[in-house]
Amino acid sequence: MDNLQGKATDLHCENVVLLKDVFNGDAIPYLDKLSTTLYSKTGWQIHIVKGFIPAADFLELLSERKFAASTWLRKPEELDYLEEPDMFHDVFGHLPVLGNEAYAHFVHEVGKLGHKFSNNAVCIDLIERFYWYTIEFGLVKENDVTKIFGAGIISSFGESKRIFEDESAIIKPFSLQEILYLPFDKSSIQPVYYVADSFEQLYGTLPLLEQILEETYEKETRMVIGNR
Repeated sequence: MDNLQGKATDLHCENVVLLKDVFNGDAIPYLDKLSTTLYSKTGWQIHIVKGFIPAADFLELLSERKFAASTWLRKPEELDYLEEPDMFHDVFGHLPVLGNEAYAHFVHEVGKLGHKFSNNAVCIDLIERFYWYTIEFGLVKENDVTKIFGAGIISSFGESKRIFEDESAIIKPFSLQEILYLPFDKSSIQPVYYVADSFEQLYGTLPLLEQILEETYEKETRMVIGNR
């Protein structure tokens, strides 16, 4: 939390404080209590998983307002970056902001798109990229200052410092068309990040995202029919 001061959004920092009774630095969090508290605020619950699950399954859970969280914890030497999400990433990076109604609604809507296009792998890939460059590794302007809101950066001590201290970190204006067709690599720290002008701008991209997904779905369907 000391490291994130002035770097993470108020959205994240304030919601960590609001959850202090069930989530703080003095005790191991009990996920059932945290889940109950989260449900009382925005209707979200924690769904325990052992590790990675397929993107379509993960999005399906989001459509039900359930966030998949694991219960294994990284080693101290893995604090800078971790390829596979652990409990710290899930609980500290993702869950606090799900206590905010507007943000929780946004994530829910992304999950609903995953449910809608669950039988189309190309569409799921597009949604996964959107999720990656926003909910996982997104930046946003807050009072004209670039702040972190992506859980992947929030939960990475090294990456949260690199963005503000390393000139090799590329920060670009948010572009839906660009992120949807930009592959990502889970095995290393990100080379490029996208900063939205506001959360409102980010939330407002969902109708266009759905339109692109519908067009992609129709194109893929025509291709399948044509191949027959």
